[in-house]
Amino acid sequence: MSQLLNTNRVLCSSILMACPQLVATPNKFFFTPTGNTKIVCKNFNTSPTLMPLRQSLVLNVRTQFCEDIFCFVRGLLACTHAILPSFEVRIDDIGYEVGFLLFSNERLIAYCQLDQLTVINFCSYTQSVCQFIPIDLLGHFAPNLQRIKAPLKGTVSDKYPLNDLKQVTISMVYEWETIKTIVKKCRELVYLEIRELLYHPSAVGDEDIFQLFERGSENLEVFRLLFKNNITLLGGLTDILKTCPSLRIIGDLKYWKITEKLFYRLHKQVNLHNFRIVIEYDGVLTEF
Repeated sequence: MSQLLNTNRVLCSSILMACPQLVATPNKFFFTPTGNTKIVCKNFNTSPTLMPLRQSLVLNVRTQFCEDIFCFVRGLLACTHAILPSFEVRIDDIGYEVGFLLFSNERLIAYCQLDQLTVINFCSYTQSVCQFIPIDLLGHFAPNLQRIKAPLKGTVSDKYPLNDLKQVTISMVYEWETIKTIVKKCRELVYLEIRELLYHPSAVGDEDIFQLFERGSENLEVFRLLFKNNITLLGGLTDILKTCPSLRIIGDLKYWKITEKLFYRLHKQVNLHNFRIVIEYDGVLTEF
């Protein structure tokens, strides 16, 4: 296996060519808060109605936007259990809001990037298993969301389908059902990475993967599961590649139940059907 898994330095450029819609790299997915601080509101949860925050927003943020941002922050506070929360709105050089940030005890816990007063990127920096963000909450307050990096729970609903969602990095997901609805409902999805599954991760096997992609995912280019599971893909990798014609990277097989023997069989399957695919093993990308 070691011969097959040698690092290919030329591969980075070929991956970018193979995945033209991919903005994030396979290993990192971060957002940088930009712009200047327009409003800073601290310790606003002393009031059970959060009125100090709302009053500050009304005074400092465009009126058509302040109510939405207030409701969104109120929902995030309920999920993140922020201590001594503070809040910032960032603006660009000409005074347009480009992002807002939520802090807990001066530690950044959530960042939203804006485009014309619409949230397009959401990143949560929470670390506790008690701080899952309901994906339906994001769909409600950010229907045009394109990128998510957060611990998630719940399902994508028909009412808030997140039709523009392209990139999802989940630090921890509460249950597998969340992943199923993301793939099913978010048809523009390009990048999907799940780093940890809270309930029964080792129970995830081939049947779960086949059901996940049963309806196909035409735009998906990168699929990464980074937790110990029971997936072998034996006999089914070619079926997945048929239903996901844009898929270019699968990994990380280090965490999957794939032996050296199975790895060679997968390699043979891919070559037999002339598929173009990159397999990740222990952070190393190998083109089949």
